[in-house]
Amino acid sequence: MKYLRWTGLAMSLLGIAFVVVQLGAYAADLSHFRPTVTQIALLAALAVVYGASNVALAVAWRDLLEHCGAPSGTRWAVHVFGVTQLAKYIPGNFFHLASRQTIAMSDGHDAMPLLKSAVWEFGAIMTSAAVFGLWLGPLVLDGVGYALAGALFLVALFIVSVTAQRLFSALVMKAVLWYIAFLLLSGLLFFATLQLLMPDTSLLYALPGIVSAYVIAWLAGAITPGAPAGIGIREVVMYALLQSVVTESDLLVAIVLNRAITAGGDTLFYFYALTVGKST
Repeated sequence: MKYLRWTGLAMSLLGIAFVVVQLGAYAADLSHFRPTVTQIALLAALAVVYGASNVALAVAWRDLLEHCGAPSGTRWAVHVFGVTQLAKYIPGNFFHLASRQTIAMSDGHDAMPLLKSAVWEFGAIMTSAAVFGLWLGPLVLDGVGYALAGALFLVALFIVSVTAQRLFSALVMKAVLWYIAFLLLSGLLFFATLQLLMPDTSLLYALPGIVSAYVIAWLAGAITPGAPAGIGIREVVMYALLQSVVTESDLLVAIVLNRAITAGGDTLFYFYALTVGKST
């Protein structure tokens, strides 16, 4: 069993190497960006918040594990989820799942419930992300306002939550709500990044559209095979959806900065997870 854990950790360490490479690429892309000290501090704060938001993903995984017949403690789930999450940056977009599987098996969990939880995780988070598509109305359809789009979003969220509880279990419903919270916060962090770059222009009027565009772009990257952490796919979708809201230059800088923020946040969460006990 110890060999399984070492294999999982090796994939995680390889993920760190890819994160370092990506951060170097982001620095090159931002060579013309000259942030102030305040902007640097705020961007660092956004990375910390994003890193902390990963706890929601770990707790959702814990709930899905229990739903699949493999109950575990929150600390253990955060530890395993956190130390394997960086492997998603390895080209292939599945190494974080393989790493999580091997480490969890080394800690005594059976393979089948782990595999089932991965399938449930994919379905639950993809469904949660798809709900945000209803908030895109004003960006893609003439005559649709944010009030109507927001109402449709809330109705769809209610239907998805109730359906998850009625057809499956309260644990699945809780996982869906954790995913909604994570995706909403991720979109808000991207909005904050854009607003940071455009302090003289209020973007509040387009906040729902920006948040939902970010989530839908995340969804597109997540379902694209072979794209490490959705790199490339998300950027194309965000640009297509938001080019009418913000200028091309600000949007491109915000996209690269957001990548740096999320990669930095994932790295911070990795080191936090290392300190969390593995007790089940």
